Amino acid sequence: MPANPTPPQELHDRLSGSPHPGIWFVDTLFAELHIWIVMTQTPTSTTGFEEAAPPMARPSVLLVENDTSTIDAMTQLLTHYECDVKSARTLLEAMPLLPATPQFAILDLMLPDGGGDRVLELIRRRKMPTKVVVITACRDRDRLRDVARLKPDLILTKPLNFIRLLDFIRAGT
Repeated sequence: MPANPTPPQELHDRLSGSPHPGIWFVDTLFAELHIWIVMTQTPTSTTGFEEAAPPMARPSVLLVENDTSTIDAMTQLLTHYECDVKSARTLLEAMPLLPATPQFAILDLMLPDGGGDRVLELIRRRKMPTKVVVITACRDRDRLRDVARLKPDLILTKPLNFIRLLDFIRAGT
């Protein structure tokens, strides 16, 4: 073995001699990562390390969608990515949730008791700072043009590209 082996070779050599290679490997990676983080900190405070930024508040999301399985899936995904989600399946359920002023509203256009664009219209009329994403399976150009006049921040067609939605939320926080 060379006098100064490259780190991957050194890890491989240590790993192959361990009775529990998986556990040892993970523990070693975390320990070495921690040492690297500590050594690369910029001394700027009285503690000798740069102060960490305070944790950001979780984005609040109002999800208005009539399909229960879509609500469940999107709620799980958004919660996993640290969003606080309130959902409604109808306009009647959604309207009482608006005084809370969510950071984001995800609105389906086709609801059993009307269009999600009515929620968008109310958000815009009240001049709420809510960023609005319209999600729809609608392909009617006239309907989509009417919705665009209300100035949603983003219109996504179904099937929904969740990564694009998540990127939009992350960029807006």
